[in-house]
Amino acid sequence: MLSIIRLVSHRLRHRLQRVKFNTRQFILSLRRRSRIIRPSQFDSRNWLATGGSSPLRINIVTVSSGWILQKIAERVWDALCNAGVHATLSLDPRDDCDANYYIDIQNCFRGKTRALDIGYFTHLHADDIKSVEPHWLECDFIIHMCQRYYRAFSHIYPVERMAVICPGEVHGGFVKRRKIKIGIVQRGHYEGKGFFFMLNLLDEPNPLLRDWLHFVFVGKGWDEVVKRYRSLGIEVTYYQNESYQGFYDCYQQIDYLLIPSLWEGGPMSLIQAYLHSIPILAAEVGWVPDHFVDEAWMMFTPGDKKALLSILERICSRSAARRAVAEKFSYADYASKFLSIVRKLKEAQR
Repeated sequence: MLSIIRLVSHRLRHRLQRVKFNTRQFILSLRRRSRIIRPSQFDSRNWLATGGSSPLRINIVTVSSGWILQKIAERVWDALCNAGVHATLSLDPRDDCDANYYIDIQNCFRGKTRALDIGYFTHLHADDIKSVEPHWLECDFIIHMCQRYYRAFSHIYPVERMAVICPGEVHGGFVKRRKIKIGIVQRGHYEGKGFFFMLNLLDEPNPLLRDWLHFVFVGKGWDEVVKRYRSLGIEVTYYQNESYQGFYDCYQQIDYLLIPSLWEGGPMSLIQAYLHSIPILAAEVGWVPDHFVDEAWMMFTPGDKKALLSILERICSRSAARRAVAEKFSYADYASKFLSIVRKLKEAQR
């Protein structure tokens, strides 16, 4: 009887252990699945647009506590999906893909997998090459964020297995272009204040100024000027509130103060702009030359339309050039460069 009880007890204990094991394995499998942040959004239309070849399977590995790096990983994932790739975004590497892309290599790469392992490198601690972890060099390919670390790694890692791809901006709110706001804080209607000078400044539409400038007039008497500028497609904001609060609100939003006067003793707006650290575009009148101490300021001869237009166009051209540099760093371009690297590595494996 005792032996039967022992046998039953043994079998029950064995079955209980099996149930515990299966339960643990089930929970672990759920955890592994839950560590996929973004599943593949493969679009067959994008795949066919690329020629219908076998789509690549890319697993982007990131960290759950990241901020900018995780945002970069999400934008790269989205760009790869749009390029017709089976792309997943997860917290773990995978063996059943063509390549694992670690964003970034410092926090995500722990060792080789059966797939291609590509690491995105951000920076060295204190710019010291000795801070490189040996296992980072086990990656099949390293993509650097900037040329500085590409050059640093060229002494310890084959250059043919490295490239530089700079990320683009990650927050959508920055995509919309902000125009340059030029403020005129003085009353119109007076010839000496530059009313007719501003009215006749633009004889015809100027595409560069139209695309980049936003004039802000503060003070009464600019109605005709505002109407003319708007008819030329230039954005204008007009405040007739001459209270100190109105002036203050203007200085909080403008990028430059324009003083178009032909003659006067001041103007007071120059001192106000100075208090707000706003650069000046000013006719050489009154006390303007006395306070002209900043290289960001630009002076012109009173009434010289050509000189003021040249200053405004220079400002717009600089902004356009800066914008052009930023727009080169698109995630569509990033995905294209990355996929070119993966395909070359795949070809080399054959």
